[in-house]
Amino acid sequence: MDAGCDLNGYVSDITRCYPINGEFTPAQRTLYDALLYVHEQLLVYANDMEKVRLSHLYSRMIELIASAILEVGLLPQSVDHRQLLDTAESLCPHHVSHYLGMDVHDCPTISRDVDVPAGTVFTIEPGLYIPTKSSFPEEFRGIGFRIEDDVVATKDGIEILTDTVPRSSNEIEYLMRSR
Repeated sequence: MDAGCDLNGYVSDITRCYPINGEFTPAQRTLYDALLYVHEQLLVYANDMEKVRLSHLYSRMIELIASAILEVGLLPQSVDHRQLLDTAESLCPHHVSHYLGMDVHDCPTISRDVDVPAGTVFTIEPGLYIPTKSSFPEEFRGIGFRIEDDVVATKDGIEILTDTVPRSSNEIEYLMRSR
């Protein structure tokens, strides 16, 4: 679910993925947990950056997704590094971030390759989408996830504005059972 709200002229944008029957299949859990690891590493990376740049977050996301798809067995360990990075980009065909403000995709003309000043709100939203018609292992075909949180740049790193929303596969399954 990709959703948000508008409050006093400002917007939010968050994505969480839920298994339709309340429980992740083993393949879904494998991919979701791999993507969650990517997401968590991006949050740490953004927090530790002296100056956040969305373009640097994107490059880091591609590296992390590349490692994740190798680890879960989507590609053989012997794959060429350039092919691995190209595959990672194809499996996440959107940017890792966009600015938030008075519009969901606020300030689209501002470069993603500039330092993000303190007080700026932006998203961190890696995704992983395995095509149905592909040469990837059958159990992973047709599975797609995105995990999106809203963060604000501070003078000391970032603050995760949507941190209280369940994110882990266990938290999501617990939430689904409690309906």
